[in-house]
Amino acid sequence: MKKITDEEVKVFSRYIYEISGIVLDKSKGYLLETRLRPLMRDTNAETFSDFFYQVKADPSDRLKHKIIDAISTNETFFFRDSTPFDLLRNKILPDLIDRRRQQYKSAPIPLRIWSAACSTGQEVYSIAITLKEVLHNLNAYNISILGSDISDKVIAQASYGKYSRFEMERGLPSQYLHKYFNQIGNEWRIKDEIRAMAQFNKMNLLHPFPAIGAFDIIFCRNVAIYFSQPDRQKLFNKISNVMEPDGILLLGGSESLSSMGFAFESNTYLRGIFYQKKGWEKRVPPSPVSVTPAGRPAIPPLKRAAPKPKPATVPTTPAPVKQPAPGPVPVVSPPPPPAKPATPLRETGVVPEAREKTTPGQAFPSPPPPAAAGKKAIRKPQSHDPAEPRQKQQPKKSLLSTLQRKKSAGTSQYTGGKTDFAAPETGKEAKSSLLDRIANRQNDKKNNEKGER
Repeated sequence: MKKITDEEVKVFSRYIYEISGIVLDKSKGYLLETRLRPLMRDTNAETFSDFFYQVKADPSDRLKHKIIDAISTNETFFFRDSTPFDLLRNKILPDLIDRRRQQYKSAPIPLRIWSAACSTGQEVYSIAITLKEVLHNLNAYNISILGSDISDKVIAQASYGKYSRFEMERGLPSQYLHKYFNQIGNEWRIKDEIRAMAQFNKMNLLHPFPAIGAFDIIFCRNVAIYFSQPDRQKLFNKISNVMEPDGILLLGGSESLSSMGFAFESNTYLRGIFYQKKGWEKRVPPSPVSVTPAGRPAIPPLKRAAPKPKPATVPTTPAPVKQPAPGPVPVVSPPPPPAKPATPLRETGVVPEAREKTTPGQAFPSPPPPAAAGKKAIRKPQSHDPAEPRQKQQPKKSLLSTLQRKKSAGTSQYTGGKTDFAAPETGKEAKSSLLDRIANRQNDKKNNEKGER
C-alpha cells in the first residue's frame, strides 16, 4: 500500500473541509495516512486516489461518514479540565439561578445547556452530575441538556451511555462511580435519572442551526481550533443568536475570543474565563414572566392596551348658581304709637301689664324674653328711623289739670264731691270715676294739712 502524496493530501484536505469544516494543511499528511489507511483496507483500495474515487462514487455516503468519524478528534473524558466545572458549580449556576428565580417565581426554573461538540457524551454527563450535586431537588427545575456532534458513531455511544473501565477511570471521581452508574459486566452505564436529563443530535456546526431554541449555558470547547478564521467568525455569530440575553459561553483552555472582535465580553472567576454578550445587563427582563408546563417554551406576556379614558358625563340637573351675598338691608322701624299718659304707680298701687310689641307680618306678639334671676328687666327704648324727624315729646301734665280739662268738656258732673254719670258706667266712665276719686282724695288731703297748720 503506497504512501499518501502531496497532491492526495490537497485533495483529501479539500474534501474533508467541505464535509466537516476541519482544516488540514499539508503538514497533516501523516494524520490523513494514519486515520484513512484502515478504511482503505476495508475497500481493498491500493492508493489514496483509488480510495477517493470510491468515496465519491458511494451513493449511500457510508464512506463519507466513516471518514468524518476517523478524522474528527474524539478525545474526551469525564470532567476534562476541571476549571469549567468549578466555574459551573461555584459561579455560573448560583448567579444564573438567582436571576431566573426573579423571573419565574411560581413555576420550575428552566435551565437549557448545550454541549456543542459532545463526542462520546462524557462532557454531557459531567454537566448533568454537577447539576445534580448542586441543585439537589431537580423537581424545582426544568432541565434540558443537548449534546451534538458531527460523528454518527460517537453520538450513538453517547446516547447509550455505556463506557469501558478505562473510560470510567479517566477523570470520574471515585465517589460518583456507584452513585450515578450501574455496572454491566466489565462496563458501566449511566443511571436513568441522569440519562433522562440529556438528549443527543447529530449537527454540523458550520451548517445553519436547526430550531434548537435559546440556551442559558453553551459548552463549545476544543472544536473551533480546527476551523479557519472566517468559519470561527460565522460559528460564534450563530452561537450568539441562540443564547439567552444573559447566557454563558465556555471555551477550551487554549481558546480565546478577546482578539477576534466578537460581540462577547470575557469574565474571570478564580482561574477560569467565561464569556457573555456585551451589554447583557440591559437585555435581562426585570419583571416576572409567565411560564407554560415543562417541555414547552415560555409564552411572552401579552401587552394589554391602556384603558381609554371615560367620556365626561354631563349632569342632567343644572348646577346650583351661587347667588351674590346680600348686602346690608336698611332697617325701617314703624312709626312709634302716640304716647299715652303714664299713670304714676305710687298713686294707683296697681302695676300695669307689660305692653307687648308686634312686628309687621306677625299675627301674634312674640313672648318677652325671660329676665335673668336676681336682675330686674330693663326696658329698652323704642328704636326710630333716623330718616324721620323725631316727634317732640309732649310735656307731662298734672293729674289735676287733666281732670279739670275733662270736667270742663262736660264728660262728667260733680255732685257733692262725687261723680255721677247720667248713663250706666262704661269702661271709660269707670276710669273717669276712678280719677275723680283720686282727685277728691288729694284735695281732702291738702285741706287737712292746711287745717293742721
